Amino acid sequence: MHPVQPDFDVNRPDSVPPASGTLSVSYDEKIIRINGDSVRLTRTEFRLLAHLVERPFGWVTAAELIRDVLGTHHRPDTPLVRVHVHAVRRKLAQHASWLESDPHRLRGYRWVGPSQS
Repeated sequence: MHPVQPDFDVNRPDSVPPASGTLSVSYDEKIIRINGDSVRLTRTEFRLLAHLVERPFGWVTAAELIRDVLGTHHRPDTPLVRVHVHAVRRKLAQHASWLESDPHRLRGYRWVGPSQS
């Protein structure tokens, strides 16, 4: 009997197992669907999640999200990014782990879920 080998490198902290499921982003309708089910998001939550989905596995800092999603009129130390990320995770429900954060190394946030279809 052979041990089961994971599809990812367990020795690398940046390595994550591949997500199973489907993801579609409709920019016209401002709707994100996971496995065919719509995720009800506010406009800001949609922009934030779409921004991360467009950069799969790439870290995006809070400062970048403030500049590109929330607008430059917000201060860099605002808790708004954390508030919106928390709301998106709550709405992603069992898929919340697909939106990662790394507060200890200050790398920011990244999408590790399925790529857009």
